[in-house]
Amino acid sequence: MSKRDQGKQNRRDSIVNATKSLLQLHGSTEFSMEDIAGISGVSIQTIYNQFGSKSSLLYHILNNIVETVDTGIEIHAAADPIDAFLNSVDSVSSIYLSNPTLHGALLRHLFGVKDELNRPRFMEMSMRFWHHALDAIFARWPERQILKPELAEDMLYLTSGALETWAQGDIDDCQFRAAMRRGGALRLLALDLSGTRERLLREVAESRQG
Repeated sequence: MSKRDQGKQNRRDSIVNATKSLLQLHGSTEFSMEDIAGISGVSIQTIYNQFGSKSSLLYHILNNIVETVDTGIEIHAAADPIDAFLNSVDSVSSIYLSNPTLHGALLRHLFGVKDELNRPRFMEMSMRFWHHALDAIFARWPERQILKPELAEDMLYLTSGALETWAQGDIDDCQFRAAMRRGGALRLLALDLSGTRERLLREVAESRQG
């Protein structure tokens, strides 16, 4: 990386870190670009040049979170396909719950923002994650009436709905984790996988206690 490119990356990192600090401090997105500039040590114009808008900057941070979840899917892999999938479900919950103040503030803002550039990227990365999370299931039980892209899309909708409900404070952290786990198990039940029904029903029952 050239010295110029490194300088540009350093400024981007400073802007992102300053924004995260403000999200953590306020627990909301009720801060200005001037606030970001003051903490990051760069001009407001530089922030606009780098990210285009405040919402684009916030989406950049959210998309980085999704990339973190995607990277972590290998860490949570397991020999058993059901475990591998449910571990992936848990990894999503764990990432967002690792910093509920920051992540909740991001989600409350961005779920109400129409962004034709960054929103599709968020959806695409989320879809790719769930498609990958289902690989072991469909490798073990390939002949399904429900297709993998359909189930991946349904998991994306489950996640989006659970995240918004959690971010708005309608459910707490434990309920969010349980809802994700239960939702994943219910969707596997719909696949009617040989030899898994009783196990998945136990997963659903245990999640009710969350």
